[in-house]
Amino acid sequence: MECKIFYKPITTQIEFDNWLRCMDISINHFLQRFEQDLQLYLTYQIESLPLVEDWLIAQYKAKDIYNPENIPLFDRVGRFIGEIFRKYFGGNWYVDLDDNEHLFYQWAGIIRSYTPNQLYPIYPHAWVTTSIDRRTGKFITQRFEQYFNKDIKD
Repeated sequence: MECKIFYKPITTQIEFDNWLRCMDISINHFLQRFEQDLQLYLTYQIESLPLVEDWLIAQYKAKDIYNPENIPLFDRVGRFIGEIFRKYFGGNWYVDLDDNEHLFYQWAGIIRSYTPNQLYPIYPHAWVTTSIDRRTGKFITQRFEQYFNKDIKD
């Protein structure tokens, strides 16, 4: 199966379906960047998040967010983070192909319904670039904590 790299707007359902089919392959490409001993710690657990964020900050500066050469990697990291989110909180990947005024129009996100009439999407790819820009080392983990705390209250 051919896996195209999408860290650009996804314009059709066919592109999105291909993006979904390539999830495991893309994440494996990301994980293969690390030495074997570090790969053992990059599991689909929340404890992996600080390792990923520290690595991103060490490897990239804020200006690197806009370098087209980094797009494939940022897509793979966003997928990995998104799959960790889905493991803990559920939800499904989706893409808004209808509302061209939506901030994340044509970008992959995760929808998790809290009530039958309200959907609260998250966009892990945005978390990747924001964590590089803010350089706190805690941004992604804090997003997970916010969702975890919301689950406890609901």
